Amino acid sequence: MFRPSSLATILCASTILSAYAHADDLLRLWGIDADDAQLFAIDDVNNPQATFSDLGPIYTDGGVSAEPITGEIRAFTVVNTFDAYAVVNGDIGDKPGPVLIHIDLEQVEVGIPVVAEVIGSIADAGWDNAWSITGIAGDPLYNVMYVLSSDDDPETNDRLTRIHADINHQIHAEPIGEISWQRGGVRMGSDISLGPAGLLLVADEAQGRVVMVEPETGAIRGVRLEGVRVDTDTARYAGIAWDGYNDRTALFDRNTGMLVVDDRTHNSISAFELTSAGVTNAEGLEFVFRPTPPGEGGAAASSKMRHVNNMPRKQDYGSHARIRPNPTGGGGGSGPIDLADLLDDPPDDTADDPGDDAVDDLPDDPFDDPADEPAGDPGNDPPNDDPGDDPADNPVVPTPGTITVLGLGALAGSRRRRKRCTRDG
Repeated sequence: MFRPSSLATILCASTILSAYAHADDLLRLWGIDADDAQLFAIDDVNNPQATFSDLGPIYTDGGVSAEPITGEIRAFTVVNTFDAYAVVNGDIGDKPGPVLIHIDLEQVEVGIPVVAEVIGSIADAGWDNAWSITGIAGDPLYNVMYVLSSDDDPETNDRLTRIHADINHQIHAEPIGEISWQRGGVRMGSDISLGPAGLLLVADEAQGRVVMVEPETGAIRGVRLEGVRVDTDTARYAGIAWDGYNDRTALFDRNTGMLVVDDRTHNSISAFELTSAGVTNAEGLEFVFRPTPPGEGGAAASSKMRHVNNMPRKQDYGSHARIRPNPTGGGGGSGPIDLADLLDDPPDDTADDPGDDAVDDLPDDPFDDPADEPAGDPGNDPPNDDPGDDPADNPVVPTPGTITVLGLGALAGSRRRRKRCTRDG
C-alpha cells in the first residue's frame, strides 16, 4: 500500500491550514448603526454593497409585547458565532441604565424586528451614571467583557472596566483604570476590540488613531494605526473590529461614511462607502466566522443574502418603526409591538422562482420508501482494526465557528506576549 511520506503530509496540511487561515471571505462583519439602533451584517468586507444585510431594529422582550429601546446603543460585541451583547445607555423597564442585553443571532431574520433579552443593569454594580458606555469587547477565552466608557469631557481620560455576568444574570464589574500613557490618553474613545498579542484596540476618535491597550491596567502600549483617512484631512473612527485570522482591522470613519479596512497580511488599505446602504454611524463592529457561505442557507444573515441585491437601502418595516435617538440622547420608537405578530408566516419569496417547478418535475426517488431500499452488504463496511477504539474516548473538537476569530487570534498571541510590547508599538 502507498503511504505518503511524513514531509508530504506536513506540507499538505500546512497548505490547507494556510489557505484556511487567510481565507478572508470566511468571516462576517456584524455591527450596529448607532443612529437608529439597526443591526446589520456584511458577509464580505471586500464587497460590502453586494453582501450587506439589514437585520432590522432592536426591541426587548416585554413578555406579551416587544418594547422599543429608548436609550442609545453604541456598544456591541459578538462572543461566539451567535451570542451577541449590546449595552443600552438608558433605562429598560425598572432596570437603570446602562443595561446589558443579549441577542441570539441564530434567531435573527431579515424583515423581523430583533428581540433582545435583558441581562441586567451595569449600574447595579456600582456604575457612575455620569459616564456612558461607548464600546464593549467580549473575550470568549476568559468569559469576560471589557467596557470602554467616557464622560464626554475632553479633559478626562476614558476608563476601562471588566464585567462578568453570572448564570443568574448578576453583573459583576471590576474597574481597571484610565486609558493613558506618558503622552496623554484616550479622551474620546468610540469603540474597543480584542487585538493582537493579547492587547485591546481602542479607537481614539479625537486623534484619528487606534491605540493598543493593556487589558490588566488600561495602559497604552503603542499605536496600531494612525493617519489612515480617505477623501478628507482627518478621520473620526467609530466602530472597530480586528480579524485575528487575516490580521485585518475594519473601522468606520464618521467623516466619510466609509468602511476602512487595514489589511496587514496583504499590506493594503481599502475603503468602501456604506451610506448608500443606510449606515450612517456604524458602532461595535465584530468579525465572526460564518456558519455557512453567503446565500447557502444556515441561520442569521447568511440565509438571507438573496434579499440583499434588491435592497439598496434600509427597509421600510411599516408599523415596526426604527429606533431613533431623541435630542436628549435617548431613542424613540412607535411603541410596543405584539410578539404574536412576529409569528406570522413570512412572505413567500420563492413564488416566482422557476427552479421550484423544475424540482416538482423530477422523477420520484425509488428509495424514498425505506422498505424498498436494498439490504446493505456487510462486506462493504470498513474493517475495524482496533476493536478497543471507543468513539467516546475521542475528545470533542469544536468547530472554528464556536468562538470569535478574535478569540482564536488571542490564542495565537497569548497573554504572555504582552510584556514584549513597547510604548513605541
